Amino acid sequence: ELLERTALDASQQSRVRTLRASAEGLLAIVSDVLDFSKIEAGAMSVESIEFDVIAVIERELAAFAPVAKAKGLPLFADIDASGAQRMRGDPTRLAQVVGNLLSNAIKFTSDGRIVARVAVGRSARGAPEIAIGIEDTGIGIDFAQQNRLFKPFSQVDASTTRRYGGTGLGLSIVRRLAELMGGAAGVESSEGAGSTFWFTACFDVASERGKEAATNLKVD
Repeated sequence: ELLERTALDASQQSRVRTLRASAEGLLAIVSDVLDFSKIEAGAMSVESIEFDVIAVIERELAAFAPVAKAKGLPLFADIDASGAQRMRGDPTRLAQVVGNLLSNAIKFTSDGRIVARVAVGRSARGAPEIAIGIEDTGIGIDFAQQNRLFKPFSQVDASTTRRYGGTGLGLSIVRRLAELMGGAAGVESSEGAGSTFWFTACFDVASERGKEAATNLKVD
């Protein structure tokens, strides 16, 4: 970042971009390994604080929109916010799961579009629940390979790792975090026809003050 603020010729700018991309890739790997280690050790916990579910999701969508645009991929959002919008839970972990799924969708899609479908409602036991599906028009996954995706250090095959990179931990972390938040995660896909990665999470009811604040929220 410091180098980017100095006068650079085209060749130097290209090298700085490579440095940044490499640093960000390494940071992502380290973060995944640390999170997975915490989960395996039973040391991963989730917070219970009041937050606005829709606002968290919209921030993640806004953060990934430029990344999708750079690949020529429109990023659409279909948000049903008719249910409770303000809940008690862990907004950081929710954002992490949404960001991970968006990142994967963009990574494995070369043309077409990305659609984030969000529904906020109630679970079978009456608790506030969120269901999110990230649809892409990417490479798709053969049915026989789908269960491998959520296992640690696993991708569809070695060529996927070579072409797209990654640790093979992201989806395993997504599933574990979803389970910690009282939900689940999975995929619907067919090879060559894109994928929909989904997860659900349950939350606690916000305070009366929080619910009143939610009634004034506008979602575009």
